[in-house]
Amino acid sequence: MVGSKTICSLLMMMAFTLPSAKTLRDLSVEDSKPNVGTGEIIDVDPTKPKYHVMAEQSLIQYEEQNNLNQGYVVFRVMKVTEQVVSGLLTRIDFLAILRLCKQGSHHRTSNCQVHYPGSTLLCYSEIWDQNWLHRRETTVTCEPPLTGGS
Repeated sequence: MVGSKTICSLLMMMAFTLPSAKTLRDLSVEDSKPNVGTGEIIDVDPTKPKYHVMAEQSLIQYEEQNNLNQGYVVFRVMKVTEQVVSGLLTRIDFLAILRLCKQGSHHRTSNCQVHYPGSTLLCYSEIWDQNWLHRRETTVTCEPPLTGGS
């Protein structure tokens, strides 16, 4: 059983190690769900820009881990859940598509053509944030590219 002194110490440690009250608020699962229990998985709005950014970062990690330099970009974030577990665990399902760029252009910053329904990746990412430890762990898997023809 955890004593009240331990809980108080943890809260004080979090208050001093987090940069601002806004950061603590950002850690909350959702402002509209004030009584979310620890360990409870909730669905969140996948259209929020922060989840697209997190999916892009996951896709970059996937390409680096698999020595891919094919020019995939996140096309759509399909589902996002969050769970408070010794930090915040965010799970993201997203679709990545291949972009065709002119030689010398970078696929993430250039205006390139989308190769759809050509090569696509169905990806699943888990991002575990422990802000008070300044730690983020990301795992990402993608299904092999599905091609548009036979």
